[in-house]
Amino acid sequence: FFTAICVVLLKTLTFTIILSDIFQTDETILPVMVSGVVFVAQLISYALSVLTSNDLLQSLLLVYNDYNSSMKTVYDGGGYWQWVLTVFVQFWDGTLGLLSTFVLIATSSTAFDVFLNFAAITFVSHLDDVFFILAERNLIGKENREAALMVQENAFSLPPFGVKPIRVQTILVWTLMFVTILIGSILNGLQNHGKFAANTLYIQFGDGVDPALALHSGFYRLDGSRVKRSNGFKYVEERSGDGVIGYCVNQQRWTFSLGSDPCKNIVAESSYIRSFDVLESTKEPWLAKIPDGSVSRFVPMEDFYLSKGCEKDRDCGGGKEQGTCNKKKRCRCSPDFTGVQCQYKAKTACSYVKLNEDYGADFPLTQRLVSSEFMLVKDIEYYNRPIYLNNATGDVIFFAGLRWVLANFYLEGNQTDLNDLFSPTSHATFVTNAYFVSSPVLFRSPDDSESTPIGLPWFAVVAGSDSSLSDATFASLPDPVRLICAICNNETNPCQNGGFCEQNGMCQCTDGASGSVCQVEPIGNGRCDGFFNKPEFKYDGGDCCKSTCSSTLENTCGVVETNLGLFTTGFDACDISAVTNDCKAGELCYLEDDTFEVNVFSRPFVWLSSNGN
Repeated sequence: FFTAICVVLLKTLTFTIILSDIFQTDETILPVMVSGVVFVAQLISYALSVLTSNDLLQSLLLVYNDYNSSMKTVYDGGGYWQWVLTVFVQFWDGTLGLLSTFVLIATSSTAFDVFLNFAAITFVSHLDDVFFILAERNLIGKENREAALMVQENAFSLPPFGVKPIRVQTILVWTLMFVTILIGSILNGLQNHGKFAANTLYIQFGDGVDPALALHSGFYRLDGSRVKRSNGFKYVEERSGDGVIGYCVNQQRWTFSLGSDPCKNIVAESSYIRSFDVLESTKEPWLAKIPDGSVSRFVPMEDFYLSKGCEKDRDCGGGKEQGTCNKKKRCRCSPDFTGVQCQYKAKTACSYVKLNEDYGADFPLTQRLVSSEFMLVKDIEYYNRPIYLNNATGDVIFFAGLRWVLANFYLEGNQTDLNDLFSPTSHATFVTNAYFVSSPVLFRSPDDSESTPIGLPWFAVVAGSDSSLSDATFASLPDPVRLICAICNNETNPCQNGGFCEQNGMCQCTDGASGSVCQVEPIGNGRCDGFFNKPEFKYDGGDCCKSTCSSTLENTCGVVETNLGLFTTGFDACDISAVTNDCKAGELCYLEDDTFEVNVFSRPFVWLSSNGN
């Protein structure tokens, strides 16, 4: 009895571990779709799993025949409650085994996995038979051998009923087989209709191989038409760019093509994969076609991102406070957040950007002078990012799927034209008159920490034959430029280097600092500025140390000009090892260089030493 209980617990534990491992994830456990060969293998395994469910069939047959008191004459202790326990254990074992078999078969994506899982669960289901054979051969104890022999030598024949037991068993087998196959067929039908496929994809293509490819970044929706098992699923680009993500059965690859057929006009493709689930294709590199017009060649893309749209509200920023997942499986962000997954705080988006004076005050000259400052356009987004416009020139900065673009549309601030140009269906491949693009902004990368183009390097657009972004290359600028938020905020964009943020959003800079947020440090200009006379600024870039200061046309080292005249500032708090190493402990330390005199009111002024003496 003890051995039998241990076997039952072992089988139950095994089935429980298998099922818990499968259902521990919130993701869909069933394959998106399976081939016809796999489906046939599943039907065969469903039927065999019922035929091999001996415990379940015997328990149902015992319940049908009910308890018979004559059992006591055959088996010692064969009372009613022992019979009830036997029936319950057999029913529990059989049901759990059949459920585990069904789940493993339904979640298999290849015929090999189907039969392998079936064989594994069948072995576990028959562990009691294995232990019975071991007991019969006296391999697990004398008492177990005696019990096995007693069961083998004694048999209890069930009395005949109105329906013969063999016929009842046949009815039970066919009923269970029909129900199991029916449920499996229903699940397969749901698979074919895309019930378990991602409804929405967010894709970001790299442009290292083909610049036009990145313009097709964005959302793709599942094609709602009926899917044939031989074709797989298709995802259609939401913007009017004619892009399609589909599974090409002939090549056994997921592809990106310009047209309805995923096996024609292929621009990019996945590595070899035998799966109808497009998310599985991201485990291996995607390849992009080299657009050279010669023999079709594909090379790996350096930057490629693919994920499904949201499934639950937590996929949209972590909870309902940031956004919710709508019926189209797209994140609908609350007013305070924006982005593909509501990951950006909308209130922190800068309303006024301009070129960072620390890099350069103007974009390099092109065919025309390009604007250096832009205002945020309210209530309009493009590719889930804000738009910036210069009303005077019509220069616009917008996101095009992978990079920010600076182009001109001669809009003159016409809000109606903006809505038409940057509508939810307009596509970036139609953009012309583009002058500059930013570095790539990869989804969820450090550069993707906010929804604006602030801080990104820019490149010049070398226009192609049609003057559009889809036929262009990018060249490095001779002098780097960056954009900066020109509106200060003590919490989100404070003034730097000791500056003070005034109520109008402008910074009041001190100690020689300059720039929109006092970001330009006045170092190396021949004037010692107190705020920067610190080790982290290398003592104002050397301006506060005599041995490293160099006078300029604007300033003379060691001297400051005020309304009252010229005054010496000295070089206090300067740590120069060449000076201090020769000093003895406790002695005053002076600079040994020649005295540099400046004639102010006909009086000489002496340089101060590093310790101020």
